[in-house]
Amino acid sequence: MNSFGNDQMEEREEELLQRLWIGEEEEGGGLELSTLEKEVGSGMWSNHGMSDGYREALGLMEERGLISLQGSRVFMMERGREVARTIVRNHRLAERLLMEVFEVGDREAHSSACRFEHILSPEVTDRVCAFLGHPPTCPHGKAIPRGECCKIFGTHIEPLVQPLTSLDVGKRARIVFIMPGSQARLERLGSLGLSPGGILRLKQRFPSYVVEIDETTVALDKEVGKEIFVREVS
Repeated sequence: MNSFGNDQMEEREEELLQRLWIGEEEEGGGLELSTLEKEVGSGMWSNHGMSDGYREALGLMEERGLISLQGSRVFMMERGREVARTIVRNHRLAERLLMEVFEVGDREAHSSACRFEHILSPEVTDRVCAFLGHPPTCPHGKAIPRGECCKIFGTHIEPLVQPLTSLDVGKRARIVFIMPGSQARLERLGSLGLSPGGILRLKQRFPSYVVEIDETTVALDKEVGKEIFVREVS
């Protein structure tokens, strides 16, 4: 009988499938069992219950049609590839969100993405993807598997959230978040009514960006405009 709980068992299966996806991506198909053994021995799987019984996990995954063990190599079956595709997509989108929007460091972003990848629902993942503008690659240049939300937008993908500087004159938008260069600038913008949740209208782009918010007109330079991220509203 397996000594691991259902949640842990599912997570380690997902981790193995993700590793196989990366193996196919980098090596062109299948992964040597000896490579997995070295990784397990190094302790890199310890957070996922993989230090013991990973061979048992592989056997169970083969029974369920997720993988195929062929001699010294392990390959993903179609069912396993779909699971891996979802996990890889979740992970790489999470890394982009954490590193580019929240400016989290590479190591911390990877660690957090390893947790997020197992809990994000398809709906949440698609919202994150749309929020980021359907990026084709992760921060490390690896392809992000496309989702249904990406197909809807076709080849020309417009981000859901964009800098104020990308807004067309006359358009109204809700402020989603602000990434100021300093705390003093954030406080200054707040005192002018420019804070998350506020609705503004862009009146002018040159020589400075002029917005109207709550009957107040504010002029901003381009650098400040780039720090204000908005979502267009009707």
